[in-house]
Amino acid sequence: MSVESRLHRGRSARCAAALVVLALAFGLSGLGAGEAPGTTGREGDTLLVVTPPPPNGFGGTGTSALDPALTPPHEGSRPAVIWYATCATLMAFPDAPAPRGRLPEPEAAAGPPVVSRDGRIYSFRVRPGLRFSDRSPLTAHNFVLALHRVLNPVMGSPGAFLFSDVESVSAPRRLTVRIELTKPSGDLTTRLALAFACPVPLGFYVDPAGVNLTGVGSGPYYVAEYDPDRVIVLKRNPYYRGSRPHHVDQVIVTIGGDVNQDIAAVADGRSDVLMFAIPSALRPGLVQRYGVNKGRLFRVRGRGTAALVVNTSSALFRDNPALRKAVNLALDRAEIVRATPGGSLSGRPTDQIMPSQVPGWTNYPRSRCWPVTSVRGWAYPARPTTWSWPGT
Repeated sequence: MSVESRLHRGRSARCAAALVVLALAFGLSGLGAGEAPGTTGREGDTLLVVTPPPPNGFGGTGTSALDPALTPPHEGSRPAVIWYATCATLMAFPDAPAPRGRLPEPEAAAGPPVVSRDGRIYSFRVRPGLRFSDRSPLTAHNFVLALHRVLNPVMGSPGAFLFSDVESVSAPRRLTVRIELTKPSGDLTTRLALAFACPVPLGFYVDPAGVNLTGVGSGPYYVAEYDPDRVIVLKRNPYYRGSRPHHVDQVIVTIGGDVNQDIAAVADGRSDVLMFAIPSALRPGLVQRYGVNKGRLFRVRGRGTAALVVNTSSALFRDNPALRKAVNLALDRAEIVRATPGGSLSGRPTDQIMPSQVPGWTNYPRSRCWPVTSVRGWAYPARPTTWSWPGT
């Protein structure tokens, strides 16, 4: 079960499905330090953030380099959080809860793209007058270079597969980005809101070890200081003219300690926010101490769904939808949630396949399936085998 947690201050078709959805993940997001000596996030303050060192380096790929092209390919990773604060991508996720927060909107783009009749060519116009934090102009060429680096095999970018359908990226004019795809795709604007599409300064070279994007940024903030696995300092971009929030003057991210030490730092006011997934075993104690959504510890819907995947090619389940239905109906999802680490603090039962933050998600009640009057397979000589990850 995928759960994100942070410490903070201040009808019949579904029954026959081979993917049996068990539980929708929750996340405990944020335990606040109340009136910490750092800040409360007021205009002009400094926000103090603490996080344990990532196992593969803050670059996310075994390198210490802070390079958007090397960002881990899952939203919510700690490097991705940094880039969302410091990059003005063509499209961006608005700072709002789901579902609105999952629908990308134009950021550096002046508006939605112009799409060719065959759905393969997208043309974006970059808003005029945009600048990096060092006052250098932000043009179409910066976005083109960013995608060229991601697509260059030498770079080894984890995001290359996300743009594998891109045939070409060019800047026919100073403020026009042209992207040609091998076939139509309805999710290109979403992909362009990811950190991999973060514009970079001209001359930003290709290096599989990564290149630190420091001293200059295009979003509300820029990385002013980066000491690998020790500290990251974000400062407000004086030339940012977008609509995304940028209230505090700077954000200081201290990298170090283990999760228990960092929780203590927030709890006693030495830091404002814990940027890390709180382990399931620690959640009950924190809930007992602070409650949930009462100003210190917050819970939000998670981004993942845990599921029991049935092997429909096996002798037991092949050509046997009635047995698959029976298994689906027999599972006690509520009990499964209770038996998992974190219990109801970390998940809730669901029949839905999509994560709750995906636009269009609705928590429909369990469907009424047609009664299963005959089930083949129970007397079958084969026994079902279940595989799972340790601790699940």
